[in-house]
Amino acid sequence: MRTFSFSLPKYKLTFNRQSIAYRLFISFFVVCLMMISLVLITVYQVNTTLRKEVYVSRVVQPTRIFCNFIAEKIESTNFLVQGQLLSQKILQGQQENRLMVWKQDIMPALDSLLMLSNEWQGNSEKLLLANVRGRINKLRTVQDAIELQIEKNVTLPDSLMANILSANLLVNNLDPKAMFKEQALEIAQEIKKDLARLNAIQTEITNQIIQSLNEEVWQFTLTEILILVVAISIAFLMSYSLTRSILANIRTLKGYITEFSSGNLPKVEKENYNEIISISENLAKLNTELKRIQDFALEVGSGNFESEISVFNNEGEIGRSLAEMRNGLVNVAIQDRFRNWANEGIALFGNLFRSSDDTAKLYDDFVRTLVQYMKAAQGSIFILRDDEAEPYLFLEAIYAFDRRYFLRKKIHRTQGMIGQVWQEKERMYLEKIPADFVVINSGLGSSKPSALLIEPILANDGEFLGVIELASFQTIPAYQLDFITRVAQVIASFISTLKKNEETGRLLQESQRTAELMLAQEEEMRQTMEGLVSRQEMLDTKLQQLEAQNKAINNTLAVVEFDMNGALLTANDIFLQSTGYTIEEVVGYPYLMFVPDEKSAKKQFEQLIDSLSKGHSQSGEFEHIGKNGKVIWFNSSFTVIKDYQNKPFKIIHLAYDVTIQKMLNLETQQFNVAISETNMVAEFDIRGHLIKSNDLFLRVMDYAAEAAKDVHHNVFLSPPDKIASQTKDFWEKLNAGQATTGRFKRITRQGREVWLRGSYNPILNNKKRVYKIIFLGQDITDAVNSERGSSRASIGTGAIQYRT
Repeated sequence: MRTFSFSLPKYKLTFNRQSIAYRLFISFFVVCLMMISLVLITVYQVNTTLRKEVYVSRVVQPTRIFCNFIAEKIESTNFLVQGQLLSQKILQGQQENRLMVWKQDIMPALDSLLMLSNEWQGNSEKLLLANVRGRINKLRTVQDAIELQIEKNVTLPDSLMANILSANLLVNNLDPKAMFKEQALEIAQEIKKDLARLNAIQTEITNQIIQSLNEEVWQFTLTEILILVVAISIAFLMSYSLTRSILANIRTLKGYITEFSSGNLPKVEKENYNEIISISENLAKLNTELKRIQDFALEVGSGNFESEISVFNNEGEIGRSLAEMRNGLVNVAIQDRFRNWANEGIALFGNLFRSSDDTAKLYDDFVRTLVQYMKAAQGSIFILRDDEAEPYLFLEAIYAFDRRYFLRKKIHRTQGMIGQVWQEKERMYLEKIPADFVVINSGLGSSKPSALLIEPILANDGEFLGVIELASFQTIPAYQLDFITRVAQVIASFISTLKKNEETGRLLQESQRTAELMLAQEEEMRQTMEGLVSRQEMLDTKLQQLEAQNKAINNTLAVVEFDMNGALLTANDIFLQSTGYTIEEVVGYPYLMFVPDEKSAKKQFEQLIDSLSKGHSQSGEFEHIGKNGKVIWFNSSFTVIKDYQNKPFKIIHLAYDVTIQKMLNLETQQFNVAISETNMVAEFDIRGHLIKSNDLFLRVMDYAAEAAKDVHHNVFLSPPDKIASQTKDFWEKLNAGQATTGRFKRITRQGREVWLRGSYNPILNNKKRVYKIIFLGQDITDAVNSERGSSRASIGTGAIQYRT
């Protein structure tokens, strides 16, 4: 009979194939192989599942989110441009909103898609993204060109014209309305189609991964069950064969199984045996741990990274690996929360700066909001002022312990830590507060904070504008320090804009004072001329001033002089250039040569001459005919000049050419008619009462013109919407000058539900105050109903959101 022998330290065994020790060895060897196979299969399955789940959560899902986000923001920018086209002028709030959407929403989202495209596995997705990127740049160029062309007498910059030519745009002689209809809307539609296709590809990838995971989990479970059944069967046979014999090395077998249940791979050593029942106990424990591995994989697959499931008590090679993997996913989730927190804060402060016109109140609200958002003890803001000989920082606002404090303080460049930050233009963060730091007392005492942050407010060109000071009883983490830097950039932009506005106002006031001074000087000259005999020297001086004034007028305005019979005496170069005549062709001829041939125009000019002959000055817009029949519009002022006997002897005509503005106004009227024919247009007063509307609006809402007059906006809302708090907020934002764009659910007079897509645009008067609201939109009821049908037929489609 053949024998087999092996040696361990201090022991030597010899047995044959029929011996119990041999059968035990063979059985134990087979069970070990199965357990090792089970562990390896489990680790492989867990790693495979995690790789697919991470790909879905980090690549596929963000791709879909960014696609939907970009499509929505592209649509909102077109509505903002359309609102400005309707107003035929640049609306500061809408222009800033559009630029902010491009800068803070669309371009960051597009950059994120570009980063995600490195992880995509298909070339078709990358080609779609390249198309989207090109069209987005093209759309942004078209929108910029439209806004520049809306302003009167604006010529496109060379850089923008180069962008338009390089994009191969057909701009129809740079007409903004044609550009919007033929370029902006078409490009936006192509972008939405490409994004929808990209979204569909990502959805299909998600479904394939989910199906693959389900199949793998099912195969993994069957494999586990098979291996466990085989292992338990071998253990049962082994225990049966050992019922009549107690082997001395049973303790060694127990140690092996215990190491397996702890997640380790033991080194085999032979020792004395103990009770055989410990084998089944350790196998049961191993089975429990493997079950926990399966539960752990399912929890991670469902996105629950903070599950309390413990595998191998988080010890051993496998247990530690799984625990480290879970901790890494939790850290990723924490970083996402930090980013979301910072983005929400930036949006909060952006809305704060856009919604306030009172600078003092804005600084108070800013410091209060910042202290509360950061959960700090106190905060303040110092703004640079240069209204004295030496610039200084002035304490604009301070907030501490949930209270606003009315302190006034000046800090110069060489004073304290704030002065040091002023000089260095770098952040100062201290966790050891100096002894001379000012502490604001609260009801709980006057404890010093644990951390102090002084952040400089710098413009884009590095200009120092002020500092933000925060004190906290807790240390300020790095992500909050970065957030404060971003907040400082936001308020720096606001301060720069504020300074520019103040400088513009100051220049305007100086211009008005100069004009008033010129009028006073003109009156003084008139009074001086009455004393001509006794004040000849003074008259010479005044005559020189008058000559300078006349020269300035001749250089800026069209000037024509004619006698009381209408015969032209002289005309300056500006008038001659506008009409196309030379001085020889007009002197001595009647002014009627510039009047249109229409009978009404001739009669109007005769009435004008008659009124002027009576000594009455006239002004207004008058149509003139130049050489070769050219039509010219002048904004004119006709002034009667009297002699020393107070008798009129000639007429001076001062004017400036408004032909382009007149033509633009006519084009605007025609454009408004075109808009009214294709869009629903309604005008409301600031309290929500309908002023007037076009036929398309009345037809969609089932109203007659007389029945709709003076009705309130609430009649178009469903009863729950009428009492919603959002209704009040909706009109308050509009009255504050904030346009609202989106989808809106409305109720017709017959009680039928309709969906509109459009924008509510505040219209400002010459005092920059909202005096009416214009709604411009389209009926998208059929499209919304189609979306609702699609959302019921597919899993994962979000509900349609609407606003009041």
